[in-house]
Amino acid sequence: LDNYVSTSLTESIQQYHSNNSTKATWDSIQTFLQCCGVNGTSDWGSQPPASCPSNPQVQGCYAQAKLWFHSNFLHIGIIMICVCVIQVLGMSFALTLNCQIDKTSQALGL
Repeated sequence: LDNYVSTSLTESIQQYHSNNSTKATWDSIQTFLQCCGVNGTSDWGSQPPASCPSNPQVQGCYAQAKLWFHSNFLHIGIIMICVCVIQVLGMSFALTLNCQIDKTSQALGL
């Protein structure tokens, strides 16, 4: 999985100048995580984008993202559980509504 993610991120860097959504995504990630490239500034060649921090010792975004996910794992897990509970409740309410509509239509002879 690590290899796949790293390779995909490296491939997306090649689309930075040709795809506006890729450019916006990379700029947001680099600004939020204070990182540059996948493994470091060298991923961008001789001219890193302006969204890269000016610090020469800046880390790559892959390492920074892993660190961010590990440090926020509990919060992410709680949010995912809440989303799942809301989905199950929504399905339960939809099923209850469907059953009620069936009963009503049978009582009315429709």
